[in-house]
Amino acid sequence: MAELNCDFAIRSGGHAPGAGTANIDSGVTLDLSDLDNISLSHDKSVISAGPGALWADVYAVLEPQNLIVAGGRVSTVGVGGLSIGGGISFFSPRYGFTCDTIVNFEVVLANGAIVNTNTQHNSDLLHALRGGSNNFGVVTRVDLKTYEQGPFWGGNVLYGLDTAPQQLKAISELASASQFDEYASLISAFALTASGGAVSNTLQYTKNVENPVTLKPFVDIPHFSSSLRIANASSFASEGNDGSPPGHRYVYNYTTLGYPD
Repeated sequence: MAELNCDFAIRSGGHAPGAGTANIDSGVTLDLSDLDNISLSHDKSVISAGPGALWADVYAVLEPQNLIVAGGRVSTVGVGGLSIGGGISFFSPRYGFTCDTIVNFEVVLANGAIVNTNTQHNSDLLHALRGGSNNFGVVTRVDLKTYEQGPFWGGNVLYGLDTAPQQLKAISELASASQFDEYASLISAFALTASGGAVSNTLQYTKNVENPVTLKPFVDIPHFSSSLRIANASSFASEGNDGSPPGHRYVYNYTTLGYPD
């Protein structure tokens, strides 16, 4: 008998552009976008969200309570994909990856069983799902720790490509152990364009402190534009979405840069 194969994709927010993640040809896509319920526990220590909920929706529930989770930096990313993919947050220097702050997954297994995974039950599966992507079941609910958090400082800064040496020096200093600051967060992008190029830095400092000393080297580099301000996580996540609108994230290329000794 010939072996039958069928490929599956599991979609939550649909942010990932790679084949077999947000959608698939000649296979089956499990679209979880309608599983988008969000609820906060009575003691406000845990928020539960369906995988189809977006981080913008989660922040909308938490911010009036002066709470936050170590969630996505782009508002339209789905809770499910980021949570089981690892997840980098504005708050990762303090709390770790998104997956590190998850106290429980509700999962449908291949045999149809619905189980909860936490430190007391199915702890091996909890460990596997923290970065295991969609290989171990279909996650139908994510329970995350909440943290006290108010508005903080951050925004996007755009520079000329000729500032690259200054940028690399500032990045190296920020990344050094002696300069580690758990409130500082950076996304740095070097772009080549037909007209030359640019450097874009997304800076966040998760305290209500303007122009913190740790990130001052980036602020001091001459730049074309800046949106640095005090705002909530939802504002910064919305700004992150502006840089990668739907329909414009199809192709990824990688290169390795070597420097002479």
